[in-house]
Amino acid sequence: HHVRLFTSSSPSSAAANAAAGKESSVEVPSMGDSITEGSVARVLKAVGDEVETDEVVAQIETDKVTIDVRAPSAGTVTRVDAKEGDSVVVGQVVMAFAPSAGGGKKSKAAASAAAPAAAASGEPVNVDVPSMGDSITEGTIAAVLVKSGQTVAVDEVIAQIETDKVTIDVRASTSGTVGEIFAKEGETVTVGQKVATLIPGAGPA
Repeated sequence: HHVRLFTSSSPSSAAANAAAGKESSVEVPSMGDSITEGSVARVLKAVGDEVETDEVVAQIETDKVTIDVRAPSAGTVTRVDAKEGDSVVVGQVVMAFAPSAGGGKKSKAAASAAAPAAAASGEPVNVDVPSMGDSITEGTIAAVLVKSGQTVAVDEVIAQIETDKVTIDVRASTSGTVGEIFAKEGETVTVGQKVATLIPGAGPA
């Protein structure tokens, strides 16, 4: 249901993106208990900018916390849908980007290979504790919802972290197979700490 608009200044790259069908959306993440919308405080990337995996591309303010919106993989921004000051809801598309050539090849190879081959060919991606808002630097793992070897879809919730203010969903940054899980329920974790690794590939059938 997302309208795909290619505003790239280079028609050939826009056509290649469209043909490859590889455009990825960056959406408003879960913002914790009962917070369904916020206001875009900053948009940090413009069309044509390169982004790295997990790079902060925008920030959203709510009455409780400020949320970092991060790129799920590396690539080039093709579209920016949110403007500073806009009200946005969880799941709304903030911007879209075309994954970089390396990432595109890797995910294709992994998707067509069996899990062990994908493990050998696809580089594992870290899933880290996300920013939990103003001045919250740590929380407790309330639930680990996946196990090693399980296939997950992009944005699937793989763990939940409780702080004294909010409960944060930790989501898969890409579809693929869960590699190692580093966090245990009841453990205290800090922002940026590794929760699990994912081997990029096809999600659940």
